[in-house]
Amino acid sequence: MFYRRIAGRVYTVHKIAYELPEEQYQLSQPWQIYSVEDMDSKTPKIRLTFQPWGSQEEHINVFLVAGDFVQAFGVYNGTIELLGHTYVIENGFGVAENHYAKW
Repeated sequence: MFYRRIAGRVYTVHKIAYELPEEQYQLSQPWQIYSVEDMDSKTPKIRLTFQPWGSQEEHINVFLVAGDFVQAFGVYNGTIELLGHTYVIENGFGVAENHYAKW
């Protein structure tokens, strides 16, 4: 469950899907981020593209412990639909991350 603040109010988004490019292209090609359809009309419908500019990364592989962490920063573009209104996001700066951990 995710929470988003829109126009001063917090709304629940039950499920978000991320479509990432192949690992070698994660910092050069856009990521697709969208909400999975929900029957609740009060839930925001999110359709965003995230274009990375750079990242903070950590890659660890020590026997039983492994971690692959990419926290990219860049810009978001797309729309958020809520209660009959469409909010357009253009070049909104932010971060996104892809994280894998094994213990």
